[in-house]
Formats: sequence, C-alpha cells, structure tokens
Amino acid sequence: MRMTPVVVFVSFLLLLLTWLLLSGMNLNSTRFESELRALDEFSRFERGLNREVLSARVGLSRNYDALARMSDAYEYSLNRLREAAGPDAEESGSRREVQDEKCLAAQFSCLFWNVQRTSCRLGRQASGGSRQLARRRHTASHA
Repeated sequence: MRMTPVVVFVSFLLLLLTWLLLSGMNLNSTRFESELRALDEFSRFERGLNREVLSARVGLSRNYDALARMSDAYEYSLNRLREAAGPDAEESGSRREVQDEKCLAAQFSCLFWNVQRTSCRLGRQASGGSRQLARRRHTASHA
C-alpha cells in the first residue's frame, strides 16, 4: 500500500522530465547558429568601422580605402543579419542609418582633404614668402 504513492510520484516525475527534455530541444539550432554568427559579424564590423573613422579623424590614417572596405563589409553584414532574422522581423531605420553613416564618412573625407590641401597651400605660400624676404635681405646687404 505504501508503494503505490511512490510509484505514482516516480512515474509522474519521469513523465515531467521527459516532457521538459523534449520541449527544450531546439530543432532550429542551425538557424540560431547562423543568426548568432551574423550578429557577431555585424558587431565586429561595427567596431571596425568606428575604429577606422576615429583613426581617420585623428589623422593616423591617410588611406580611406580601409574605411570604404569596412563600410561595405558593415553594410553586407547588416544585410546578412536581416536575412538571418527572416521575413517576420520588423524593418527598422537601420538601412537609413547605414546610408547616413556612409554619407557622413564621405563628407568627413572631403573635408579632411580640403583642410590638407589648404594647409599645403598655406605652407607653400609661407615658405615662398620667406624665400623672397631672404633674397631681398641678401641683395640689400650686398648692394
């Protein structure tokens, strides 16, 4: 008589554990892994793009090809992330944000090169003026 409640409890516990095991299995694990990889890639390219923009702003990078490549890779990873999310995901303004970021990067590079060109011109004018002044002093002292 005492054995009956124990058997019922053990069988109930066994059924509960079996149900938890079966409901906890993820049959879409490949989709989850691809979404996770796409998210990691997106995060990595976003950090890389920020790094390239900051190094260009500081003046450490005079080659903007890396910035353009990183921007393209960022956009590609964003598209891959959208594909991994599937058709049921909400479309946000992320596409617009990527275009805005590309536009800002292009504006920054144009501004940077204009500043560089202006400073080179000013440097040439200043050095040309000092040469003329030195020639005048030299001719005045010999006359």
